Amino acid sequence: MREQQHVASPGISCHHARDENFVPVIFNRAVLYSRTDPQLAMFLYRKAIALQHDSPTAYLNLGLLEASQGAQLRAQAEKDLAKAIKLDPSLVSHIPSSLRAGLSTAGTAPGKKAR
Repeated sequence: MREQQHVASPGISCHHARDENFVPVIFNRAVLYSRTDPQLAMFLYRKAIALQHDSPTAYLNLGLLEASQGAQLRAQAEKDLAKAIKLDPSLVSHIPSSLRAGLSTAGTAPGKKAR
């Protein structure tokens, strides 16, 4: 049996690829697991956010993933999506209109409204 090799992405050193607190690696792992293991992906997005509070794409992806998990996570999904828009208003276009309706304009940047 062939041994599996772990190769870092270009621009990410092997040291960083093994660092459990290196946000780009955590984020990329969350993206990879989002379809196969959503619970693990949500955990990884939350870890990335805990380490880097101003990551709008982490909030966006977490919120979208939470929303896809059913009604029990809908309120948290809306909070995370509102935070994503507050950090980067241009991300509103990545949020389906069915989710935009539940977003509070209080969570968006001044002069911008959630649609």
